[in-house]
Amino acid sequence: MQAGRPRKRGWSWALAIHETVLPLLVAVLTVALFVRVDQAHEALFGTIGSVSRTLASVPKQFNPYIGPQFFALAAAVLALGMAVWYTARLLLTVDRANRHRPESNAASARAVEVFPRLIGAATSAGLIIALILAQAGRGTGQRLVALLAMLAVLLPLATMFYTIHRDLRGWRLTAAILFIAVLPWYLIIASRPGIFHFPVVSALSILCYVPALLYALLTLRRALLAKLGASPPSANASLTREQGVLRLLTMGIGGVILLFGFSKGPPEAARLFGSSAIVLLAITAILCILCAVTLVLRFLAANRPGFVLVGMMALLSVYLFLHGVFGWAPFAERTGNEWLEKAALPVGDMPVQKAAASDIVVNAHGGGLRAALFTAQVLADLDDRSCGEFGRRLQRLSGVSGGSLGIAVYMVLRQDFVANGGWGTCTPSYLNPPLLSTMVEDTLVQDHLSAALARMLSTDLLPMTRPERGQALLDSWQQATRAVLSSHVQEAGASGTQAAGLALPLRLLSGGIAPAPAVFFNSTRVSTGKQVWFTNRNFLVENGVSHPLDPGFQVGQAALHSARFPFVSPAGGFELGRDTIMLVDGGYADNSGANTLFHTDPAQGVPRWLNIDGNPPDKTCPQDDEPAQGFFSALDALLAVRESQAGLAVQRYRDKGRKDVWLKPDSEEAFKDTIQDNEERCKFVRALHHAPLGWYMTPVTVGDQSLARMDAVNKACTRLQPLCGK
Repeated sequence: MQAGRPRKRGWSWALAIHETVLPLLVAVLTVALFVRVDQAHEALFGTIGSVSRTLASVPKQFNPYIGPQFFALAAAVLALGMAVWYTARLLLTVDRANRHRPESNAASARAVEVFPRLIGAATSAGLIIALILAQAGRGTGQRLVALLAMLAVLLPLATMFYTIHRDLRGWRLTAAILFIAVLPWYLIIASRPGIFHFPVVSALSILCYVPALLYALLTLRRALLAKLGASPPSANASLTREQGVLRLLTMGIGGVILLFGFSKGPPEAARLFGSSAIVLLAITAILCILCAVTLVLRFLAANRPGFVLVGMMALLSVYLFLHGVFGWAPFAERTGNEWLEKAALPVGDMPVQKAAASDIVVNAHGGGLRAALFTAQVLADLDDRSCGEFGRRLQRLSGVSGGSLGIAVYMVLRQDFVANGGWGTCTPSYLNPPLLSTMVEDTLVQDHLSAALARMLSTDLLPMTRPERGQALLDSWQQATRAVLSSHVQEAGASGTQAAGLALPLRLLSGGIAPAPAVFFNSTRVSTGKQVWFTNRNFLVENGVSHPLDPGFQVGQAALHSARFPFVSPAGGFELGRDTIMLVDGGYADNSGANTLFHTDPAQGVPRWLNIDGNPPDKTCPQDDEPAQGFFSALDALLAVRESQAGLAVQRYRDKGRKDVWLKPDSEEAFKDTIQDNEERCKFVRALHHAPLGWYMTPVTVGDQSLARMDAVNKACTRLQPLCGK
């Protein structure tokens, strides 16, 4: 052996794992993301399953539905599985002769050939198991569902592996084929008790075969191409380093270009593809690019111990010098500067309702789309039941994050609804149809996450560029709002406000009420951590000082500044005089909005106070799960402090002599009359789909929580009697 050269090692399964750590790590983290994150479960659930567009008060059998997002997800799962296989294969074979001894036995050769195929198929299997877990589990224990899902996906894969490598013939081959063909269908049916829809069961069952078929395709690809008369591709071991890097970069850049296409297109394009598929596509592209970089680094480090480390230290030193001396910060995130295209404003006076007693104040807690939908639907339901009388009595509304979006959507839709005839000849009643409430649902029960994710995982990864995901989120809200306004107006163009939507100037936001109630959108200033709020009186208020807003400042901009949750949307820049201040989610300072009610209370009379919290109760039924420990206990503490600050703000306003009606989507409380047995009720409530924190909810989740929302509306009607009639 030549002196000074590193000793070459032979191949083994352990070495194969060592050489493919990167694709293995990406595969494990991706599967863990889709199995453990609630929003990922909701996105997976939305790709296939039961969908209802009704406002049913109790869960019922839903209509089967399979949309384009399901096919996009299946293609993305297959693409990531193949990417994991291909990157692992290249990492094991390209430049192998310069790093290790050639294979000396059949076992080491199998490690090189079989291991990449296995991890590629296993990656797709893990993602399909996550999809089944998201679809099943209604009325079944999660552990049993997980076991059935694993058996349905992994047994066909194991059988295919055994069939190929044992070269089965005759009756053994027939038995294996029958085993693969029949087993997944029975297991999927068993994991979905009481909800048997043949198209849904068929789609899930067919997906169970994908990992097995992928493994078979990767194993037999050369033989199949030869039988088809095509020349098989060259073995990876014969590829040069340059060829391997070029292939990986081509695959990665292709995925990036596709992501950029989604990010630059309308929100509908990303929504059609779906959040789950977009995330998997981004992971696939990143994996290919990282593996190409790995091959380059291996070449640079070959026979040059410490070369890569020294190079990285040199680059870091240059960056620190430029950053410290010249302030160069290429990786610093820029603030968002989002706005909507100006729309034509109504000409002349629009029909409005004259304000009545003005004795109701509302605060709406933050909580993503679940808080937005709960807030807007509660307000709209109260209006529908009272024929608009509820809105006429509004004095002030204060929102945070998702609660701000809910108030914004409710007020904009109500303003247009009133301008186009409103409730017409209507008598207050519990039985009134959900007119404004349906408009709210159609606006918010949308995939507002896909467009933001497409930009987050493409354009927003580029250094020294202004982030665009906040704009994508705002555009998605606006597109949905305008679509609903266009489809629900009684006379097209009657008021002109339907052309504005959330682009309506904040100073013109009235909800169709004259004089308009005061509306506050709360945000947090980054530099001080203190609360600021925008108001439709056309001011920004900070520390009790009012700063006039630009006349064109929009409702959507105010709602977004209040809902700038980390990662999903960037910090926003707002010009305040000669300075530009940075704003983030209002929930940092006060997640309830009650603090603003406290500071703006005119202290005249005792208003009726609706304290709307769209987040589910911390504990509904007795929980068997142990509290999070270690690292997650610190995260739980941060969230608990946030809730505690909101609770203090609410209590502070109560101490001022205000009595609140606390409205919360409590499913256990809602089903107490219909399911009196505590254990049965808890079992049923746990089986419901609960809205996760995020910007996407399926109609099924909305339907499952509709009774809890209606229970909250009934509670408000009882306290506001005789507002809702009989």
